[in-house]
Amino acid sequence: MEQQKQESLGSDSAADLHLSLENLFEKATRELASVSNPTNLPKEPVQTGDNSLSAPEFLKLQEELEKEAARILPGKFDLCTFDKGYISQPLYACLTCSKIKSSSNHQNPLQNNSDIFSSIIKEGLSKKTQDPSGTLNLQPTLERNLQQSSWNSRISDTFTEKPSDPNTKPPNFEPAGICYSCSISCHSKHDVVELFSKRNFKCDCGTTKLLHNAPCSLKPNNIQVKSTTNKNNNYNHNFWGYYCRCDTFYDPESETREMIQCFSCNDWFHDSCIGLVPGDDDYDEYICRSCVSKCSVLAKMSSINVFKGIIDKNTSKVVDIVQTRIQTNSVIVDADLGEQDHTDNKNVESYKIVSGGEDTETSLDVCKLSDEGIIDEFDMFVVGEWKNDICKCQKCKNEIQNLGLEFLYNENNVFVPEVDETRSESLYEAGIKELGRMDRSQALEGSVAYREFYDNIKTFLTPFAENKRTVEAQDIASFFDGISSKKHKHS
Repeated sequence: MEQQKQESLGSDSAADLHLSLENLFEKATRELASVSNPTNLPKEPVQTGDNSLSAPEFLKLQEELEKEAARILPGKFDLCTFDKGYISQPLYACLTCSKIKSSSNHQNPLQNNSDIFSSIIKEGLSKKTQDPSGTLNLQPTLERNLQQSSWNSRISDTFTEKPSDPNTKPPNFEPAGICYSCSISCHSKHDVVELFSKRNFKCDCGTTKLLHNAPCSLKPNNIQVKSTTNKNNNYNHNFWGYYCRCDTFYDPESETREMIQCFSCNDWFHDSCIGLVPGDDDYDEYICRSCVSKCSVLAKMSSINVFKGIIDKNTSKVVDIVQTRIQTNSVIVDADLGEQDHTDNKNVESYKIVSGGEDTETSLDVCKLSDEGIIDEFDMFVVGEWKNDICKCQKCKNEIQNLGLEFLYNENNVFVPEVDETRSESLYEAGIKELGRMDRSQALEGSVAYREFYDNIKTFLTPFAENKRTVEAQDIASFFDGISSKKHKHS
C-alpha cells in the first residue's frame, strides 16, 4: 500500500510540493520572528512579558515538547492492535469519547493545524505565567483534579453524587479502552488517561463501544470494526479514572503515594491503603486481598515464594508479612518484619532465600494446597518462580479455568509497540518525509491547508509588525477563535 502511494505521486510533483512546504515553513517562521524583532527595530530583542510569547520561545517550546513526547511515547503508532485480538497490552481510556455528547469529538488532521499551534502557544503562556522569572518551564502539562464526593468533572458534566460501589459507572458514560497507537493517532486532542497494561483486551477504537460514530484512523475502511462490540472485554473503575479500594480519581500531579498494580486484576492500589509493603527488591508481584479471597487456589498456596500480608481488622491495612511455607531441605532466613510505618517501605527487611531444593510433590493427581482453612483475608507478595508452585491438580485447574485465571499457568507476555527510531525527527522533518508517501490528492490537500494557514498568520501578524506591537495572549486567542468560527460556518 505504501509503495502504491509513493508511485501515485510523481517525483517532480513531490519535489515541487516539498519545496513549496519548505518555503512555507521558512516564511511563516520569518514572519513570526519579525514580531519579536522586526527589521526596522533596534537589534535588542523585544522584552516579552508573562502574557506574550516570542517566535524563538515558540519554536524552542515546540522542540522541547517533541523531545518529551518521544521520551514518554517512544513506540511507533501506525498500527492498531485490533487484529491481534484479545491480548495483554498497554491501554488508554478516552474520557472524551466515553461521555455522551451531542456531537463527535474526533479530529481531522488536515483541519486542525491551528489547534496544534494554539496548544503550543497556550502551553508556553501558561508556563510563563506560573514561573515568576518569566523563563519557560518546559515540563509537560499534567492533569489537575481533586477527589470529591461527587463524580470528577472530567468524568461527568453534572454534580451527581458518586455511589460507594466502585463498579458503578458514571452517568452518561460508557467505558472503553484503546491501544497505544490509537491513543495518539485518533485521540491525541482528547482527554485520555493511561491505564498501563491490561490483560485479554481488544482495542475498542472505531467500534460501537465508543459513543461517537467516528472511524478509527488506522483502520477506517474496516466495516467489521464499525459493527463490533468486543464483548469479551472487561471494564472496571480504572476506565473512568478511579483506582484502589479507596476508589479515588487519580491525579498524577498531586499524588505523592506510590501505586502498586495487582498481578491478577490489574487494578492499582496506594501503598498507604495496602499498609506494610516490602521494599521494591524484596517482592516481584502483588496480589490484592480481593483477588486472593476469590480464588482458593491462591489463598491456600504453600510456597517459599509466597508471603501473606496479615491485615489488621481495625485499620484494614497490612501490619505483618509472613511466609506461607518453610521447606526442610532449604535454609531460609526469615526476617520478621513486624509492625512498621507503611510509609517507610525502603527500610523494610526482606526475606532472603539462601538455598532451596525442589518440591517433591510433582504428581498432578496430588493437591498441593494447604489443609488449613481460610479464616481472614490477606494480601499476597510473591517472588521468583512462584507460579511454578501453583497447584495443577485437576480440581485446582478447573477452579482456575472457571474463574478465568488461566494466565496463572502461562507466561504473561505483554505486547509492546515497536520502538520508533525516527522519533528524533522534528515535526517539520517528519512532515516533509510523510508528504512524499501520500498520494497526490492527499499531498495537495495538505499543502493547500498549510498555505491557507500561513496566509491567515501573515494577515494576522502584519498590523503588529507595522505598529511594532507585541502579540499578546488575548490576540492569539482571538486569532484561533476566528479560525474555529470559519470552520464551523463551512461545516
